[in-house]
Amino acid sequence: MGAKEIREAAGQSNRFLDRPIRAMDKESGVGADLAQLRRVIEDLDPGRKGALSGPKKIFGIIPFGSKMRDYFESYQSSQTHISAILKNLASGKDELLMDNAAIDTERANLWGAMGRLEQMIHLSKSMDAKLEETAADLDHTDPAKAKAIRETALWQ
Repeated sequence: MGAKEIREAAGQSNRFLDRPIRAMDKESGVGADLAQLRRVIEDLDPGRKGALSGPKKIFGIIPFGSKMRDYFESYQSSQTHISAILKNLASGKDELLMDNAAIDTERANLWGAMGRLEQMIHLSKSMDAKLEETAADLDHTDPAKAKAIRETALWQ
């Protein structure tokens, strides 16, 4: 009694735990997109570029172009990359929202299984008490039958 419900609950809890882990995987999905976005933003940090106000020099001597213009060109070229990452994050958000809805469904199923298991526990306790009472009554009239009830039905 209850073995089927326990197997179903175990299967539900495994599915319950598996989905969010896959969504936050470092190799793909939201986790990878967040890490990639962080790298791109850190690369665009003007504090890491040094002094942007001075002229850019070839071999450290000959003036050539502007560091500020190069910085803004790199910022503009990374805009499409950032947009693609943000688009991936938005689709990842949608997947996580669907996962949350699935988790809510799984949670409701688990609560239902727990309710059925609690009913079975109550029924088992009632049957156990009734069988123990019957075995106690039979102790005086038919001890062999009382022993058989205890050994087979009560697992003692």
